[in-house]
Amino acid sequence: MYRDGQIPLWNPYQAAGTPLAAQYSTRVFFPYQILEDISPAIIWDFFLLGRLWMAGFFTYLFLTALSIRKSVAFLGGIFYMFSGNLIWFISLEQMANVAMMVPPFLFCIEKLIDTRQKTFVALSGISLALVLLAGQPETALYVIALAVGYYIFRVVGQRQWRTLIKGHFFRLVIVFILGLALSAPLLLPFLEFMADSYNAHPPGGTMGLQDPTSPSWAIYLIMPTLSQVPTYFRVLPHNGVWDFLGGYCGVLVIYLVLLGLFITGEKWKYSLFFSLFGMVILSKNFGFILTRWIGYLPLFDQAWSNRWAGPVWTFCFAVAGAICL
Repeated sequence: MYRDGQIPLWNPYQAAGTPLAAQYSTRVFFPYQILEDISPAIIWDFFLLGRLWMAGFFTYLFLTALSIRKSVAFLGGIFYMFSGNLIWFISLEQMANVAMMVPPFLFCIEKLIDTRQKTFVALSGISLALVLLAGQPETALYVIALAVGYYIFRVVGQRQWRTLIKGHFFRLVIVFILGLALSAPLLLPFLEFMADSYNAHPPGGTMGLQDPTSPSWAIYLIMPTLSQVPTYFRVLPHNGVWDFLGGYCGVLVIYLVLLGLFITGEKWKYSLFFSLFGMVILSKNFGFILTRWIGYLPLFDQAWSNRWAGPVWTFCFAVAGAICL
């Protein structure tokens, strides 16, 4: 449709008519997806792999913005780009799109806090819009929660900025206004579609609590090949345990994350923040009683975090592991 000069709002040739823009996962307004879709199919693999490169590169930039040694920041990028949420779900593009945007969004937020420049207000707003346009609202919700949590952590944690807290939060409000405005062509039809359709994500529903992950599957987070399944002929995809785990990170990352909790240093508080944020999401996914309440919160009660929050906790552990190193 883009090649024919049309905006893909509606497909009258599928079923009784499919509202493409209102169906969030069609990601019809995400620039990277548009460029991929109008490109020859023979080069689509490069776009799939490009998401990994983008995720790794911006994780590196984020860590260097924290004054982490470049060689260690490089390894942090490796940790995230090869984490299970990007490797296993590489062709689930609505999830990989949002996963790719986690480090750019956090990088812009960090530079906004550090420099307080209008340029990074605009770039943070654009990054927020791209997170929302990327195609997966449940993943985007947890990415935004991470960004807001990190913003509060950075602002409140610096004594010399406590007199400027009002200015910082005013800039955050501007970022959200800009991001929501830029993503409105997708958000407004989506909200109308959700209100007028039968779906599995009603407000006040049980999606945020249902089907907690079995604790016996936790081993696959650090030893993913234990969960390999036979490749028999099938019509539908077979994700094994990964729909309930959302990704994996390996032994080294978990070792560094746990080690970082016992090491003090200049960046210890950053490692602690990202470690705790990742652990909270995982404990919720496994049905831990002290964190299950997150699934009762507005919006979070409509999001199934087991799979869709995978990019957030894997990014948190990649960053915390690199900082510890």
